[in-house]
Amino acid sequence: MKILNRFIEIKKISTQLPSVENNFYFTKKPYEIGDRFIWSGEIASVKSYGYVKMAKVEPDTLNDEGALIYKSEKGLVIFTGCGHKGLRNIIEHSKQLTGVSTIYAVVGGMHLRRAMPWSLISLRNYIKAVNPERILTCHCTGKWGKLWLPGAEEINTGDVKHLL
Repeated sequence: MKILNRFIEIKKISTQLPSVENNFYFTKKPYEIGDRFIWSGEIASVKSYGYVKMAKVEPDTLNDEGALIYKSEKGLVIFTGCGHKGLRNIIEHSKQLTGVSTIYAVVGGMHLRRAMPWSLISLRNYIKAVNPERILTCHCTGKWGKLWLPGAEEINTGDVKHLL
């Protein structure tokens, strides 16, 4: 969060605000929110991901990204943030955590805006094998990344989609 021209971690701010301090639960571990909703906890990186900064590849140091997982009767619905940990890692983590192998939908940012074609070919083959019924992409997926995801639909702020 940017405040007064400097960035402050939301975790540091949120714990200092008395009106919301009881509405946050910080954990790196998976957390069951209810019968059907699970917070994935921190997702381990299987390989090192990076991003391009000033024509140089920089390591992606975001360690605490997770996903929200909904256990529907049709399979898992996985809500990603920016997908820094890699879509394959996020899906495999979700399957292992829940014991559910059917993926009904993946929704969110997929972190593919600047991905290389060889990475995207591998991801495309993986997604075809997993065969989610719906793929809804936004922000950091980019138009380039969306092209490689079979049947992907772009969503934007304010869009209403009925998944189930």
